[in-house]
Amino acid sequence: MSDRVTRARRRGARARPLRLAEDFVPRLEQVRLGLPRFAPRTEAETMAAIYTWWNILDAEMYDHDAKYKYQTGYLREMQLKRMVQLVRETGARRYCEIGMNGGHSVAAVLQSSPNVSATVFDMMAFNYSWPVAGLLHAQYGRRFKLHPGNSRATVPRWLHANGMGGAKAPGAADKAPSAAASAGAAGGRGHAGHACDLILIDGDHTAGCRSDMVLMSNAASPRARVVVDDIQMPPGKALARLNATGLMRILETYGPYSARERDPRNPCMRMVQPPYEMCIPWGFSVAKYLRAATLSDY
Repeated sequence: MSDRVTRARRRGARARPLRLAEDFVPRLEQVRLGLPRFAPRTEAETMAAIYTWWNILDAEMYDHDAKYKYQTGYLREMQLKRMVQLVRETGARRYCEIGMNGGHSVAAVLQSSPNVSATVFDMMAFNYSWPVAGLLHAQYGRRFKLHPGNSRATVPRWLHANGMGGAKAPGAADKAPSAAASAGAAGGRGHAGHACDLILIDGDHTAGCRSDMVLMSNAASPRARVVVDDIQMPPGKALARLNATGLMRILETYGPYSARERDPRNPCMRMVQPPYEMCIPWGFSVAKYLRAATLSDY
């Protein structure tokens, strides 16, 4: 048989019709209203679900703030995959994030495991901030807890409210510490139920980011891992100093990767005006806390 005839037959061949009785496998769960019917079961399904969420968040941000130059999410794919791995490696139950922006990182973590809840601190400064938070709350409900405002005030307030040592709520009067607060200060780690197993520091990108890193030392569980984004900027210098002083230990470093070489690990950021992209060096680190500390220590 000639190759031409073979190719023609292949083009004309029809796919076998789906035999519902034998081939159909349902993938939607019959859960109560308000809960997601589709739950990823494989790594491929998880990543597809995350990227679908990113498309939705990108569209929501553009719809509410089309002219803002940093509107889209800039969590690189390599960092995303490492964070998904860390959720599973740590057996994370609580994810804590400083700097939500468009919600891409928190959506990825929540989508990667049904057992994770998120505590998020964000300034809520953009036109898209509250719409994005609304989407996340609609999907994840009680698993998504937002603390709006400056982290220098909201993080100490949250630590104080949950009896974690090393911080006092802004403006709170001095008084004898409770037993829970004393235990938190002595142990230097967050209490069960509130402790963070995975932490992302991606808020203040000035020297003030060091206060975020110091404060969160009081919320970290013993197995916690800390992801510090944008180490080519002040967060990297702050992390290096805290590593040198013994508060944190850097475990992994990725980059900074060049922007000039079009490194696929560091794609250029999309922009709304010509030249429609911004290319900068970028990298991130994974660290852990060795102890807890207060801002007065630094």
